[in-house]
Formats: sequence, structure tokens, C-alpha cells
Amino acid sequence: MIEFDYVPAHFRFVHDGEERILPALEGEKLGRWHARYAGDKMAGLDAMMEAAEAGNLPSLLEAHSMTMDAMVDALVAYDATGALGGKEWLEEHLDPRQLLLILHRIQVAHA
Repeated sequence: MIEFDYVPAHFRFVHDGEERILPALEGEKLGRWHARYAGDKMAGLDAMMEAAEAGNLPSLLEAHSMTMDAMVDALVAYDATGALGGKEWLEEHLDPRQLLLILHRIQVAHA
């Protein structure tokens, strides 16, 4: 189980009882991250979430294979401080639904 909350200027991430603080990107850094990882590139993440909610396993598997790396890359790029543990930690400890939850909350916080 994870928790991931936005508090102005940072996100609070809890994984298995261990709390980490992820500073929120601002200004130019946020703009560059958003230009590279949001918009059309997040459409695959939305498709994955819709397939999961609908219980459509073939679509979910297809979307998963195309988006897992993209989700991890987006989080690593957002996490300039390494607070989330880096690429290997994210791949090892979080499943696609958890990664998607984090990315969704980041997008909502910056909307």
C-alpha cells in the first residue's frame, strides 16, 4: 500500500510506512517536464487506466507494455532530488497502478 498526497510545494509519499518528501517542480523546470511528459504522452496512461477499470485484460496488457517505461521515466524526470528512490527502486517496488496514481496526482496538483 502507498499514500501519495500533495501539500503545496511538495508531495508526501508513503510506501510500507516509510515517508518521503518529493519537492514539487515549479517554473521553468515544471514547464519543461510538462512539455516532455504530459499531454499526448499521457494518453497511453489514460488508456491503461480505462482498460483496468473496464477489466479489459488484453487492452490492459498492451497498454502496460507501452507505458510502464514511460511512467517510470516521467517520475524519474520529475524527481530531481531522488526522493522516490530512482528508476530501479520504482520498477522494483511499485506496480503500474501505483505509478499511474502518482502521475495522476502530480498532474492534478499542477492543473
